[in-house]
Amino acid sequence: MRLRSGVPSADRTLRIADNIKALKVDFSEAELDRAFSPGAIVGNRYPDFVMKWAAQ
Repeated sequence: MRLRSGVPSADRTLRIADNIKALKVDFSEAELDRAFSPGAIVGNRYPDFVMKWAAQ
């Protein structure tokens, strides 16, 4: 049986320990503001050649 989860790689038992450690990651408010401020994330999600396929 394979588990289904919204957490990446949570269905692989080898990744469970890593996913549990990720719960302990803590960001300050300043770090989150910097990471998610307007303009902080730039560029396309996918390369242009993939976007051509996605637009079809």
